[in-house]
Amino acid sequence: MHLLEAATLDQPISTYVGPTSPSVVRIGWSNDTVWLDAPMTTKGRAPAEGTAGFRGVPESVWSFRMGGYQVCEKWLKDRKGRRLTESDIVHYQRVIVAIAETVRVMQDVDEVIGVHGGWPEAFRSEAAGGPMRDE
Repeated sequence: MHLLEAATLDQPISTYVGPTSPSVVRIGWSNDTVWLDAPMTTKGRAPAEGTAGFRGVPESVWSFRMGGYQVCEKWLKDRKGRRLTESDIVHYQRVIVAIAETVRVMQDVDEVIGVHGGWPEAFRSEAAGGPMRDE
């Protein structure tokens, strides 16, 4: 999934709206949309919508961090001041799907761990001699 090779990535969960070759100007997120031209906001005010962006990006996907970076934001920041090509848009949509699936799998794993006693109980084995001890 993270190598962007899974077939499921070809079914985007977001829709690009805006001009054919948008410029990355000011990146922002509001109302499940990642904006490429987010307007300036005043502290304490809700962010306004831009004119170009990716609709259908849940906050959990927008906020997802890996290696200390907010992935969706970092990818766009690296392209600030540039125009996105059609293949850039498709690539970003694939990244969004990969992160959404990662978030889903992480939630599933957390659920299974919770059902089995939480951390670290879910990983203790009777075959290993019962409860683990700090040594």
